[in-house]
Amino acid sequence: MEVFFDFGLFELLAAVGLAAISKTIYSRKLLGVVFLVLSVAAPAALLVIVSGSAQRWIAAVCVATTLVNAAVVVAVLQAGHIPQLKLPRFIPKSTENKHKTDEALAQCPAFIAPDK
Repeated sequence: MEVFFDFGLFELLAAVGLAAISKTIYSRKLLGVVFLVLSVAAPAALLVIVSGSAQRWIAAVCVATTLVNAAVVVAVLQAGHIPQLKLPRFIPKSTENKHKTDEALAQCPAFIAPDK
């Protein structure tokens, strides 16, 4: 059970803040390259430091995923602009499509129809 009854508000604020900070960092090329090098160096250092076999495999997976993420960030830095993630809209703009939305929700197993 959750200790604080904030319903995830602090986590949401932390995620929004982290997104704003990362956008600021990766908008500047020099700062972006510095953070990129640090984000690759940290898992690589773990790969050298670890002692056990299982820890070495975990560090190797971290290095592999970091290199994939770094390749994507380098491509974005070279392009010169940060693309925005566009999510599909689930709420129609007008009430004309209301019946389509109601039909789609009625097919959803978790949807409980309101009493009319």
